[in-house]
Amino acid sequence: LPSDWKEVTHHPPESTLARLSSNNDSLMRTINLKDYSDFHLPFQNVDANGTLEEQADIANMKYVHEASILYNLRERHKKGFPYTRVGTIIVAMNPYEWFTDLYSTEKQMFYAKKIIWKESAQDLRLSMIQLKDSNRISFEPHIYETSSYVYRGLALDRINQSIMVSGESGAGKTETVKLIMKDLATIQTAHSSFPPSRKRRTATRSKEKKISTKNNEDDARLEIVSKLLQSNPIFEAFGNAKTERNDNSSRFGRLTKL
Repeated sequence: LPSDWKEVTHHPPESTLARLSSNNDSLMRTINLKDYSDFHLPFQNVDANGTLEEQADIANMKYVHEASILYNLRERHKKGFPYTRVGTIIVAMNPYEWFTDLYSTEKQMFYAKKIIWKESAQDLRLSMIQLKDSNRISFEPHIYETSSYVYRGLALDRINQSIMVSGESGAGKTETVKLIMKDLATIQTAHSSFPPSRKRRTATRSKEKKISTKNNEDDARLEIVSKLLQSNPIFEAFGNAKTERNDNSSRFGRLTKL
């Protein structure tokens, strides 16, 4: 939760709350609606037993407002899910700990196969919007989901892609950019085939030419990957500093073109 959540969240005075004891000794509170400007209490996404109905995609929540979003993010954070989806946006809650399996090679390949290569042998006439709408809900949100859709857009549609990473200091922007760059740089090296282009730009290449140039292309790609990943500490050495809330805070705006 944001550090200032107590200041920006409405808290009715304690005097307006009445505690009632039920038969099972659980406590219930009644709230005087005159303390709310519109005299309405926001609905919460709970089941018949009052248990919060956590959603991986906030767009699927029945009642969407500031409080329900914060409750949903907090519940997922408690369960060890730092990522939550809002349509095509990924919200990241910095867990301040490293989850080994969360960024494993197997996890990278899972999203790459789900998003990039899943339909490489099928009809590719579906639009990117239709593809996202039909496949997004079947897996947990992840930053690799974003990078995989970007790579797919580059490989299939041959359209420039942009990713914007924003957030307050210490939210994890620098590490997120590193993860995205690493995934984009290494995603192709772990797969034997290239996604077919809808514009058929590679269709004219002969099989013999592909075979003869494959080794050279692989070597060049690995060199680019290595240089790309090693560039991050150089930028950090010139533009990062330790602050009260962040040991490795970026003190500059950064635009990276790949």
